[in-house]
Amino acid sequence: MADLSQTASSVAISGSKAPTKRVQFGEAVTQGMPVYLSDSKYYKADANDTVAKAAVEGIVLTPAGIDGYGMIAVPSDVEGVSLVNLGATLTVGIQYAPSATAGAVCPITDISSGQFPTSIGFAISSSLLDFKVTTCSVAKT
Repeated sequence: MADLSQTASSVAISGSKAPTKRVQFGEAVTQGMPVYLSDSKYYKADANDTVAKAAVEGIVLTPAGIDGYGMIAVPSDVEGVSLVNLGATLTVGIQYAPSATAGAVCPITDISSGQFPTSIGFAISSSLLDFKVTTCSVAKT
């Protein structure tokens, strides 16, 4: 498989209880990109760099430029549900992750040796991701 082909205008949360957060971005972002937090700004997540850059904090819901503000979907807590339409066709039951391309999403099985796997959740339908993050602190061997 490869990185998801996302349609930015289709990215959205599903349901009124999905948690969101207003944030400042440190670089230009578009809808559907997984992001990590560094120095109080959010950047495109990247499995091919460091564990810190692979540690997803949210998924971009509104586009923004460098130092711009926007909204992100945040992962559900233990008891909550955060469903996100990634604007792509998903395979039900497949686990997804930020890819080796900054800001992109791929099936977690596409993560290669030396990259940092971070699960951002499982597809529960062809359009919805159950957004729950689990970050691995070591690179895949």
